[in-house]
Amino acid sequence: MSVGMETGSAAKKSISSVVTPTRKSDFRRKQVLMLTARSVIIAIVSIAIISVSAALISLFWGGETQSTLGRNSYGTRTEGYRAVHDLLEALGYETERALIPAIPESSIPTSYVLWNPRDSVVQTEPAYLKTIANWVRDGGYLVVTPSMDIYERDSDDKNCRRCSEKNCSSCIPISLLGELGLDRVVIEQIELLSPNDSRRSDSKPESLRGAVRDAFRTKQRPTAVYDITCQGEWESLSSQTSRVELPSDRSWEIEHDGLEPLARITVEYPEDNTTGTLAALFSLGKGRVAIISNPYLASNASLDRGDNSVLLTHLITGMRTRVIFDEFYHGLTIRGNAFWLLSKLPYATIVVAILVVVGLWAWRQAIFLGPSRQDKPASRRTLGEYIEAMSRFLLKGRESSKHVLSEVRNGVLWHFCKTLGLPPQQQNVDVVLRLLSKRLPHKASQLEAALKNADVVLDNPRAHKDEILLATRKVSDCLST
Repeated sequence: MSVGMETGSAAKKSISSVVTPTRKSDFRRKQVLMLTARSVIIAIVSIAIISVSAALISLFWGGETQSTLGRNSYGTRTEGYRAVHDLLEALGYETERALIPAIPESSIPTSYVLWNPRDSVVQTEPAYLKTIANWVRDGGYLVVTPSMDIYERDSDDKNCRRCSEKNCSSCIPISLLGELGLDRVVIEQIELLSPNDSRRSDSKPESLRGAVRDAFRTKQRPTAVYDITCQGEWESLSSQTSRVELPSDRSWEIEHDGLEPLARITVEYPEDNTTGTLAALFSLGKGRVAIISNPYLASNASLDRGDNSVLLTHLITGMRTRVIFDEFYHGLTIRGNAFWLLSKLPYATIVVAILVVVGLWAWRQAIFLGPSRQDKPASRRTLGEYIEAMSRFLLKGRESSKHVLSEVRNGVLWHFCKTLGLPPQQQNVDVVLRLLSKRLPHKASQLEAALKNADVVLDNPRAHKDEILLATRKVSDCLST
Protein backbone atom coordinates (compact mmCIF):
# COMPACT_ATOMS: atom_id res chain seq x y z
CA MET A 1 0.00 0.00 0.00
CA SER A 2 2.81 2.40 0.88
CA VAL A 3 4.57 1.56 -2.36
CA GLY A 4 1.40 2.37 -4.31
CA MET A 5 0.95 5.68 -2.49
CA GLU A 6 4.55 6.63 -3.21
CA THR A 7 4.09 5.73 -6.86
CA GLY A 8 0.90 7.80 -7.05
CA SER A 9 2.53 10.81 -5.40
CA ALA A 10 5.51 10.54 -7.75
CA ALA A 11 3.15 10.46 -10.74
CA LYS A 12 1.29 13.53 -9.47
CA LYS A 13 4.59 15.37 -9.05
CA SER A 14 5.69 14.47 -12.56
CA ILE A 15 2.36 15.60 -14.00
CA SER A 16 2.48 18.86 -12.04
CA SER A 17 6.04 19.45 -13.17
CA VAL A 18 4.91 19.10 -16.79
CA VAL A 19 1.70 21.11 -16.49
CA THR A 20 3.01 23.94 -14.31
CA PRO A 21 5.68 25.27 -16.71
CA THR A 22 3.14 25.21 -19.54
CA ARG A 23 0.68 27.23 -17.49
CA LYS A 24 3.43 29.62 -16.48
CA SER A 25 4.52 30.09 -20.09
CA ASP A 26 0.92 30.69 -21.17
CA PHE A 27 0.49 33.21 -18.40
CA ARG A 28 3.69 35.01 -19.36
CA ARG A 29 2.63 35.01 -23.03
CA LYS A 30 -0.73 36.50 -22.12
CA GLN A 31 1.02 39.01 -19.89
CA VAL A 32 3.26 40.08 -22.76
CA LEU A 33 0.33 40.39 -25.16
CA MET A 34 -1.73 42.28 -22.59
CA LEU A 35 -2.26 45.94 -23.44
CA THR A 36 -0.51 47.88 -20.70
CA ALA A 37 1.00 51.33 -20.47
CA ARG A 38 4.47 49.80 -20.71
CA SER A 39 3.68 47.90 -23.91
CA VAL A 40 2.14 51.01 -25.50
CA ILE A 41 5.23 53.09 -24.68
CA ILE A 42 7.51 50.35 -26.06
CA ALA A 43 5.46 50.24 -29.28
CA ILE A 44 5.62 54.04 -29.72
CA VAL A 45 9.38 54.11 -29.10
CA SER A 46 9.90 51.23 -31.56
CA ILE A 47 7.91 53.04 -34.25
CA ALA A 48 9.95 56.21 -33.64
CA ILE A 49 13.24 54.29 -33.94
CA ILE A 50 12.10 52.62 -37.18
CA SER A 51 11.00 55.98 -38.63
CA VAL A 52 14.30 57.68 -37.75
CA SER A 53 16.26 54.74 -39.20
CA ALA A 54 14.28 54.86 -42.43
CA ALA A 55 14.83 58.63 -42.66
CA LEU A 56 18.58 58.20 -42.20
CA ILE A 57 18.72 55.49 -44.85
CA SER A 58 16.83 57.68 -47.32
CA LEU A 59 19.10 60.61 -46.43
CA PHE A 60 22.30 58.73 -47.34
CA TRP A 61 20.82 56.88 -50.28
CA GLY A 62 22.31 57.92 -53.62
CA GLY A 63 21.39 57.50 -57.24
CA GLU A 64 19.36 59.28 -59.87
CA THR A 65 16.11 57.76 -58.61
CA GLN A 66 16.50 59.35 -55.19
CA SER A 67 13.85 61.62 -53.75
CA THR A 68 13.84 65.38 -54.27
CA LEU A 69 14.85 66.17 -50.68
CA GLY A 70 18.22 67.55 -51.77
CA ARG A 71 17.19 69.26 -55.03
CA ASN A 72 17.17 72.84 -53.80
CA SER A 73 19.59 75.69 -53.24
CA TYR A 74 20.59 74.09 -49.92
CA GLY A 75 21.40 70.69 -51.48
CA THR A 76 25.09 69.80 -51.65
CA ARG A 77 24.59 66.42 -53.32
CA THR A 78 24.87 65.66 -57.01
CA GLU A 79 21.49 66.99 -58.07
CA GLY A 80 21.38 69.90 -55.62
CA TYR A 81 21.73 73.56 -56.59
CA ARG A 82 23.91 74.90 -53.80
CA ALA A 83 26.74 75.64 -56.26
CA VAL A 84 24.55 78.01 -58.33
CA HIS A 85 23.55 79.93 -55.22
CA ASP A 86 27.17 80.25 -54.03
CA LEU A 87 28.35 81.21 -57.53
CA LEU A 88 25.90 84.12 -57.81
CA GLU A 89 26.77 85.22 -54.30
CA ALA A 90 30.48 85.18 -55.15
CA LEU A 91 29.82 87.26 -58.28
CA GLY A 92 28.29 90.00 -56.14
CA TYR A 93 24.59 89.37 -56.72
CA GLU A 94 22.21 89.82 -53.82
CA THR A 95 20.84 86.30 -53.27
CA GLU A 96 17.99 85.25 -51.03
CA ARG A 97 16.08 82.05 -50.25
CA ALA A 98 12.31 82.41 -49.89
CA LEU A 99 10.96 79.81 -47.47
CA ILE A 100 7.64 81.65 -47.11
CA PRO A 101 5.79 82.95 -50.17
CA ALA A 102 6.35 86.70 -50.54
CA ILE A 103 6.19 89.11 -53.45
CA PRO A 104 9.58 90.76 -54.19
CA GLU A 105 9.92 94.50 -53.78
CA SER A 106 9.32 96.37 -57.03
CA SER A 107 11.94 99.01 -56.23
CA ILE A 108 14.82 96.51 -56.63
CA PRO A 109 15.37 94.75 -60.00
CA THR A 110 14.72 91.14 -58.97
CA SER A 111 14.88 87.78 -60.65
CA TYR A 112 12.64 85.13 -59.10
CA VAL A 113 13.72 81.50 -59.61
CA LEU A 114 11.41 78.45 -59.51
CA TRP A 115 13.95 75.74 -60.22
CA ASN A 116 12.59 72.19 -60.41
CA PRO A 117 9.83 72.56 -57.77
CA ARG A 118 8.17 69.48 -56.31
CA ASP A 119 5.10 68.46 -58.26
CA SER A 120 3.26 67.35 -55.10
CA VAL A 121 3.52 70.86 -53.62
CA VAL A 122 2.45 72.45 -56.91
CA GLN A 123 -0.65 70.25 -56.98
CA THR A 124 -1.66 71.14 -53.41
CA GLU A 125 -0.59 74.82 -53.24
CA PRO A 126 -1.21 76.44 -56.67
CA ALA A 127 -2.60 79.75 -55.39
CA TYR A 128 0.83 81.31 -54.89
CA LEU A 129 1.66 80.76 -58.58
CA LYS A 130 -1.10 83.15 -59.60
CA THR A 131 0.37 85.79 -57.30
CA ILE A 132 3.76 85.32 -58.95
CA ALA A 133 2.12 85.61 -62.38
CA ASN A 134 0.56 88.95 -61.42
CA TRP A 135 3.96 90.16 -60.21
CA VAL A 136 5.52 89.18 -63.55
CA ARG A 137 2.80 91.02 -65.48
CA ASP A 138 3.75 94.15 -63.58
CA GLY A 139 7.31 93.93 -64.91
CA GLY A 140 8.98 91.08 -62.99
CA TYR A 141 11.45 88.52 -64.28
CA LEU A 142 10.77 84.83 -63.56
CA VAL A 143 12.98 81.81 -64.25
CA VAL A 144 11.08 78.52 -64.34
CA THR A 145 12.14 74.91 -64.67
CA PRO A 146 9.04 72.71 -64.49
CA SER A 147 9.10 69.76 -62.13
CA MET A 148 10.69 66.61 -63.53
CA ASP A 149 8.96 64.35 -60.98
CA ILE A 150 6.24 63.42 -63.46
CA TYR A 151 8.81 62.37 -66.08
CA GLU A 152 10.97 60.28 -63.75
CA ARG A 153 8.19 57.88 -62.80
CA ASP A 154 7.75 54.49 -64.35
CA SER A 155 5.58 54.32 -67.41
CA ASP A 156 3.23 51.86 -65.68
CA ASP A 157 2.61 54.26 -62.78
CA LYS A 158 -0.72 55.88 -63.57
CA ASN A 159 -1.53 57.22 -60.13
CA CYS A 160 -3.18 60.61 -59.97
CA ARG A 161 -0.76 63.30 -58.80
CA ARG A 162 -3.42 64.88 -56.58
CA CYS A 163 -5.35 62.02 -54.96
CA SER A 164 -2.90 59.12 -55.69
CA GLU A 165 -5.72 56.99 -57.10
CA LYS A 166 -5.34 54.64 -60.05
CA ASN A 167 -6.84 55.90 -63.33
CA CYS A 168 -8.47 58.89 -61.66
CA SER A 169 -10.68 60.94 -63.95
CA SER A 170 -12.17 63.39 -61.43
CA CYS A 171 -9.02 65.36 -60.61
CA ILE A 172 -7.57 67.77 -63.14
CA PRO A 173 -3.76 67.92 -62.77
CA ILE A 174 -2.46 71.41 -62.17
CA SER A 175 0.12 72.63 -64.65
CA LEU A 176 2.85 74.91 -63.37
CA LEU A 177 3.08 76.79 -66.65
CA GLY A 178 -0.72 76.89 -66.96
CA GLU A 179 -1.03 78.66 -63.60
CA LEU A 180 1.51 81.21 -64.83
CA GLY A 181 -0.55 81.92 -67.95
CA LEU A 182 1.62 79.91 -70.37
CA ASP A 183 -0.66 76.91 -70.89
CA ARG A 184 0.39 76.67 -74.54
CA VAL A 185 3.97 75.90 -73.52
CA VAL A 186 4.67 72.19 -72.97
CA ILE A 187 7.80 70.35 -71.87
CA GLU A 188 8.31 67.07 -73.73
CA GLN A 189 10.78 64.33 -72.93
CA ILE A 190 13.32 63.09 -75.49
CA GLU A 191 14.93 59.67 -75.31
CA LEU A 192 18.44 59.85 -76.75
CA LEU A 193 20.28 56.94 -78.31
CA SER A 194 23.69 56.99 -76.70
CA PRO A 195 26.29 54.22 -76.51
CA ASN A 196 27.23 55.51 -73.07
CA ASP A 197 23.79 54.77 -71.63
CA SER A 198 24.52 53.32 -68.22
CA ARG A 199 20.96 52.06 -67.77
CA ARG A 200 21.55 49.32 -70.34
CA SER A 201 24.39 47.85 -68.34
CA ASP A 202 23.52 44.52 -66.80
CA SER A 203 26.61 44.28 -64.63
CA LYS A 204 25.95 43.06 -61.12
CA PRO A 205 28.05 43.51 -58.00
CA GLU A 206 30.29 40.62 -57.19
CA SER A 207 29.46 40.48 -53.48
CA LEU A 208 27.14 41.83 -50.83
CA ARG A 209 29.80 44.36 -49.88
CA GLY A 210 29.86 45.63 -53.43
CA ALA A 211 26.06 45.85 -53.50
CA VAL A 212 25.98 47.96 -50.34
CA ARG A 213 28.79 50.17 -51.66
CA ASP A 214 27.00 50.72 -54.96
CA ALA A 215 23.70 51.45 -53.20
CA PHE A 216 25.13 54.29 -51.13
CA ARG A 217 27.45 55.61 -53.81
CA THR A 218 26.33 58.73 -55.61
CA LYS A 219 25.35 57.67 -59.12
CA GLN A 220 25.82 60.26 -61.82
CA ARG A 221 23.99 60.30 -65.08
CA PRO A 222 26.00 59.81 -68.26
CA THR A 223 26.64 63.19 -69.82
CA ALA A 224 27.88 64.60 -73.10
CA VAL A 225 28.85 68.02 -74.44
CA TYR A 226 26.47 69.56 -76.98
CA ASP A 227 26.64 72.64 -79.16
CA ILE A 228 24.05 75.36 -78.57
CA THR A 229 22.70 78.22 -80.63
CA CYS A 230 21.35 81.47 -79.08
CA GLN A 231 18.63 83.38 -80.90
CA GLY A 232 16.52 86.49 -80.34
CA GLU A 233 17.27 88.61 -77.28
CA TRP A 234 19.82 86.01 -76.19
CA GLU A 235 21.80 86.19 -79.44
CA SER A 236 24.49 88.21 -77.68
CA LEU A 237 25.29 85.15 -75.53
CA SER A 238 26.74 83.34 -78.57
CA SER A 239 30.05 85.13 -78.08
CA GLN A 240 30.32 83.85 -74.49
CA THR A 241 28.69 80.42 -74.58
CA SER A 242 28.83 77.79 -77.29
CA ARG A 243 28.75 74.38 -75.62
CA VAL A 244 26.92 72.92 -72.60
CA GLU A 245 27.04 69.56 -70.89
CA LEU A 246 23.75 67.70 -70.53
CA PRO A 247 22.67 64.11 -69.77
CA SER A 248 23.18 61.87 -72.77
CA ASP A 249 20.48 59.34 -71.87
CA ARG A 250 17.44 61.61 -72.04
CA SER A 251 16.58 65.27 -72.26
CA TRP A 252 13.62 67.61 -72.52
CA GLU A 253 12.62 70.25 -75.03
CA ILE A 254 10.14 73.12 -75.02
CA GLU A 255 7.14 73.07 -77.36
CA HIS A 256 5.34 76.42 -77.57
CA ASP A 257 2.47 75.56 -79.97
CA GLY A 258 2.70 78.64 -82.19
CA LEU A 259 3.55 81.01 -79.33
CA GLU A 260 6.62 82.80 -80.61
CA PRO A 261 9.30 83.27 -77.91
CA LEU A 262 11.34 86.43 -77.57
CA ALA A 263 14.54 84.40 -77.31
CA ARG A 264 15.53 80.77 -77.63
CA ILE A 265 18.52 78.49 -77.03
CA THR A 266 18.61 75.30 -79.11
CA VAL A 267 20.73 72.19 -78.59
CA GLU A 268 22.04 69.96 -81.38
CA TYR A 269 21.92 66.22 -80.65
CA PRO A 270 24.36 64.51 -83.04
CA GLU A 271 23.21 61.02 -82.00
CA ASP A 272 19.76 61.54 -83.49
CA ASN A 273 20.59 64.39 -85.86
CA THR A 274 17.88 66.50 -84.18
CA THR A 275 17.66 69.78 -82.33
CA GLY A 276 15.72 70.68 -79.20
CA THR A 277 14.86 73.88 -77.38
CA LEU A 278 16.82 74.07 -74.15
CA ALA A 279 15.55 77.49 -72.99
CA ALA A 280 13.00 80.02 -74.20
CA LEU A 281 11.99 83.54 -73.15
CA PHE A 282 8.32 84.54 -73.26
CA SER A 283 6.62 87.83 -72.52
CA LEU A 284 3.91 87.97 -69.87
CA GLY A 285 2.38 91.43 -69.59
CA LYS A 286 5.21 93.83 -68.90
CA GLY A 287 7.50 91.11 -67.58
CA ARG A 288 9.47 88.14 -68.86
CA VAL A 289 9.38 84.41 -68.12
CA ALA A 290 12.49 82.36 -68.91
CA ILE A 291 11.73 78.64 -69.20
CA ILE A 292 14.60 76.16 -69.03
CA SER A 293 13.69 72.58 -69.91
CA ASN A 294 16.53 70.64 -68.28
CA PRO A 295 17.10 71.21 -64.53
CA TYR A 296 20.34 69.21 -64.67
CA LEU A 297 21.96 72.29 -66.23
CA ALA A 298 22.25 73.93 -62.78
CA SER A 299 23.12 70.86 -60.72
CA ASN A 300 26.26 70.73 -58.62
CA ALA A 301 27.71 67.98 -60.81
CA SER A 302 27.44 69.90 -64.10
CA LEU A 303 28.01 73.53 -63.14
CA ASP A 304 31.75 73.40 -63.87
CA ARG A 305 31.33 71.56 -67.19
CA GLY A 306 31.38 73.35 -70.53
CA ASP A 307 29.81 76.80 -70.48
CA ASN A 308 27.06 75.84 -68.03
CA SER A 309 28.00 78.36 -65.35
CA VAL A 310 28.27 81.28 -67.79
CA LEU A 311 24.97 80.45 -69.47
CA LEU A 312 23.16 79.98 -66.18
CA THR A 313 24.42 83.27 -64.79
CA HIS A 314 22.88 85.16 -67.73
CA LEU A 315 19.63 83.16 -67.75
CA ILE A 316 18.99 83.29 -64.00
CA THR A 317 19.93 86.90 -63.35
CA GLY A 318 18.40 88.41 -66.52
CA MET A 319 20.53 91.54 -65.99
CA ARG A 320 19.00 91.96 -62.49
CA THR A 321 20.97 92.67 -59.33
CA ARG A 322 18.92 90.53 -56.97
CA VAL A 323 18.05 86.82 -57.21
CA ILE A 324 15.47 85.04 -55.05
CA PHE A 325 15.42 81.24 -54.99
CA ASP A 326 11.96 79.98 -54.08
CA GLU A 327 12.18 77.06 -51.62
CA PHE A 328 8.51 76.94 -50.72
CA TYR A 329 7.70 74.71 -53.69
CA HIS A 330 10.66 72.52 -52.81
CA GLY A 331 8.76 71.60 -49.65
CA LEU A 332 11.26 73.00 -47.13
CA THR A 333 8.51 74.81 -45.22
CA ILE A 334 5.96 72.03 -44.98
CA ARG A 335 8.63 69.41 -44.43
CA GLY A 336 9.51 71.12 -41.15
CA ASN A 337 5.87 71.12 -40.03
CA ALA A 338 4.85 68.08 -38.02
CA PHE A 339 1.17 68.51 -38.91
CA TRP A 340 2.05 68.21 -42.61
CA LEU A 341 3.00 64.59 -41.97
CA LEU A 342 -0.64 63.88 -41.10
CA SER A 343 -1.56 64.61 -44.72
CA LYS A 344 0.61 61.67 -45.80
CA LEU A 345 -1.11 58.29 -45.69
CA PRO A 346 1.59 56.21 -43.88
CA TYR A 347 2.14 58.75 -41.11
CA ALA A 348 -1.57 59.46 -40.72
CA THR A 349 -2.30 55.73 -40.48
CA ILE A 350 0.33 55.27 -37.77
CA VAL A 351 -0.97 58.24 -35.75
CA VAL A 352 -4.59 57.07 -36.01
CA ALA A 353 -3.59 53.54 -35.01
CA ILE A 354 -1.70 54.84 -31.95
CA LEU A 355 -4.65 57.01 -30.92
CA VAL A 356 -7.06 54.09 -31.30
CA VAL A 357 -4.83 51.78 -29.25
CA VAL A 358 -4.35 54.38 -26.51
CA GLY A 359 -8.10 55.10 -26.49
CA LEU A 360 -8.96 51.40 -26.14
CA TRP A 361 -6.43 50.98 -23.38
CA ALA A 362 -7.79 54.01 -21.50
CA TRP A 363 -11.34 52.74 -21.98
CA ARG A 364 -10.41 49.32 -20.61
CA GLN A 365 -8.62 50.83 -17.64
CA ALA A 366 -11.44 53.27 -16.83
CA ILE A 367 -13.57 52.92 -13.68
CA PHE A 368 -17.27 53.36 -14.27
CA LEU A 369 -18.70 55.40 -11.38
CA GLY A 370 -22.28 55.19 -10.20
CA PRO A 371 -24.46 58.00 -8.81
CA SER A 372 -22.81 60.20 -6.25
CA ARG A 373 -23.50 59.45 -2.58
CA GLN A 374 -24.82 62.02 -0.16
CA ASP A 375 -22.26 63.56 2.11
CA LYS A 376 -22.46 62.34 5.69
CA PRO A 377 -22.72 65.07 8.30
CA ALA A 378 -19.54 65.54 10.29
CA SER A 379 -19.61 64.04 13.79
CA ARG A 380 -19.28 66.81 16.40
CA ARG A 381 -19.07 65.87 20.09
CA THR A 382 -19.29 68.26 23.02
CA LEU A 383 -16.59 68.70 25.62
CA GLY A 384 -18.82 67.14 28.27
CA GLU A 385 -19.22 64.01 26.17
CA TYR A 386 -15.46 63.69 25.80
CA ILE A 387 -15.00 64.11 29.59
CA GLU A 388 -17.72 61.57 30.30
CA ALA A 389 -16.18 59.09 27.88
CA MET A 390 -12.73 59.51 29.39
CA SER A 391 -14.06 59.15 32.91
CA ARG A 392 -15.83 55.92 32.01
CA PHE A 393 -12.66 54.65 30.48
CA LEU A 394 -10.57 55.56 33.52
CA LEU A 395 -13.05 54.08 35.99
CA LYS A 396 -12.69 50.65 34.44
CA GLY A 397 -9.23 50.20 35.99
CA ARG A 398 -8.46 48.84 39.46
CA GLU A 399 -6.79 51.97 40.80
CA SER A 400 -8.79 54.32 38.63
CA SER A 401 -10.57 56.06 41.53
CA LYS A 402 -7.32 57.01 43.24
CA HIS A 403 -5.90 58.12 39.85
CA VAL A 404 -8.88 60.42 39.36
CA LEU A 405 -8.44 61.82 42.87
CA SER A 406 -4.72 62.42 42.24
CA GLU A 407 -5.44 64.21 38.93
CA VAL A 408 -8.16 66.37 40.52
CA ARG A 409 -5.79 67.29 43.39
CA ASN A 410 -3.01 68.30 40.93
CA GLY A 411 -5.49 70.21 38.79
CA VAL A 412 -6.77 72.23 41.76
CA LEU A 413 -3.22 73.12 42.79
CA TRP A 414 -2.43 74.16 39.19
CA HIS A 415 -5.54 76.38 39.19
CA PHE A 416 -4.51 78.21 42.39
CA CYS A 417 -0.91 78.55 41.16
CA LYS A 418 -2.22 80.28 38.08
CA THR A 419 -4.60 82.44 40.14
CA LEU A 420 -1.82 83.54 42.50
CA GLY A 421 0.63 84.25 39.67
CA LEU A 422 2.92 81.33 40.38
CA PRO A 423 4.45 79.15 37.66
CA PRO A 424 2.18 76.23 36.79
CA GLN A 425 4.89 73.74 37.69
CA GLN A 426 5.28 75.30 41.16
CA GLN A 427 2.79 73.06 43.02
CA ASN A 428 4.24 73.40 46.50
CA VAL A 429 1.34 73.14 48.94
CA ASP A 430 2.96 75.27 51.64
CA VAL A 431 3.75 78.12 49.23
CA VAL A 432 0.25 78.04 47.76
CA LEU A 433 -1.45 78.01 51.17
CA ARG A 434 0.75 80.85 52.51
CA LEU A 435 -0.02 83.16 49.62
CA LEU A 436 -3.68 82.15 49.51
CA SER A 437 -4.11 82.86 53.28
CA LYS A 438 -3.06 86.44 52.67
CA ARG A 439 -5.80 86.97 50.13
CA LEU A 440 -8.55 84.50 51.05
CA PRO A 441 -8.03 83.03 54.54
CA HIS A 442 -11.30 81.09 54.41
CA LYS A 443 -10.44 79.51 51.03
CA ALA A 444 -6.91 78.67 52.31
CA SER A 445 -8.24 76.74 55.33
CA GLN A 446 -10.79 74.88 53.11
CA LEU A 447 -8.08 73.93 50.61
CA GLU A 448 -5.71 72.81 53.36
CA ALA A 449 -8.34 70.52 54.92
CA ALA A 450 -9.32 69.06 51.52
CA LEU A 451 -5.72 68.38 50.53
CA LYS A 452 -4.91 66.71 53.87
CA ASN A 453 -7.99 64.49 53.49
CA ALA A 454 -6.99 63.58 49.91
CA ASP A 455 -3.45 62.71 50.98
CA VAL A 456 -4.76 60.44 53.74
CA VAL A 457 -7.07 58.62 51.31
CA LEU A 458 -4.33 58.25 48.69
CA ASP A 459 -1.94 56.80 51.29
CA ASN A 460 -4.56 54.25 52.46
CA PRO A 461 -4.26 51.13 50.26
CA ARG A 462 -7.65 49.88 51.52
CA ALA A 463 -9.60 53.07 50.99
CA HIS A 464 -13.18 52.51 49.92
CA LYS A 465 -14.59 54.06 46.77
CA ASP A 466 -17.00 56.15 48.81
CA GLU A 467 -14.12 57.68 50.75
CA ILE A 468 -12.27 58.39 47.50
CA LEU A 469 -15.38 59.95 45.95
CA LEU A 470 -15.97 62.09 49.08
CA ALA A 471 -12.32 63.27 49.06
CA THR A 472 -12.57 64.09 45.35
CA ARG A 473 -15.75 66.13 45.93
CA LYS A 474 -14.11 68.10 48.79
CA VAL A 475 -11.11 68.96 46.61
CA SER A 476 -13.31 70.02 43.67
CA ASP A 477 -15.49 72.14 46.01
CA CYS A 478 -12.46 74.34 46.63
CA LEU A 479 -12.88 75.68 43.11
CA SER A 480 -16.33 77.03 43.83
CA THR A 481 -16.62 80.65 45.02
